[in-house]
Amino acid sequence: MKTGSKPYVLSKGLDRFFAHVYKAYAFVARFFKELFKPPFHIREVVNQSYEIGLKSLALISAGKVGSSIGAELSSMKVTEQIEAMEVSAINPFKYLVVTRVLATTITIPILSLYCIFVGLLGSYINVRAEEATGIISFYTEAFSSVSFLDLYTSLTKSIAYGFTIGMVGCYKGFNASNGTRGVGRAANQSVVLAMFLIFLEEVVIVQVSNWIRLY
Repeated sequence: MKTGSKPYVLSKGLDRFFAHVYKAYAFVARFFKELFKPPFHIREVVNQSYEIGLKSLALISAGKVGSSIGAELSSMKVTEQIEAMEVSAINPFKYLVVTRVLATTITIPILSLYCIFVGLLGSYINVRAEEATGIISFYTEAFSSVSFLDLYTSLTKSIAYGFTIGMVGCYKGFNASNGTRGVGRAANQSVVLAMFLIFLEEVVIVQVSNWIRLY
């Protein structure tokens, strides 16, 4: 513990780190608390899903879907929506955060399926040009080695990634400060943090999937 006017439990850096961890935990816990409380804003969830999906289609081939969504979500405070909703007695957390996290959790799996379809279509066109293979033969061969476990694993990963991207982007955006400079910093931080968490989730889900495959 540091002596003097600023005592710390562990150290300044560690205390700050654990404070951020607790703040993030409280944010996630609040999300699940608000998730099951009316009103549910279904229309806004649909609108956000449409916005996220439409704006991400052009970026799928570049592999930047997650980063673009995270950056967009983390800039929510630049329009002062939170303050305006508090004045009008609308729960800003419920309307801004819950709807957007639900939208990314729903939309990312759909975008993943679309990405897989585009990839398979491109592969078929290439194989068709080289070997004149029929479409039925191509897809029969392509799916011959795919098991239900592979499908469940891919679906689980896409749902987890969507939730993570939405939660990180909203967390950073909801807590952004210092005007546009703070919003820009929040956008960059959300992209980096989301990519790091997705990497960890990938490792865990793959390991669990391999363990199930062995047994």
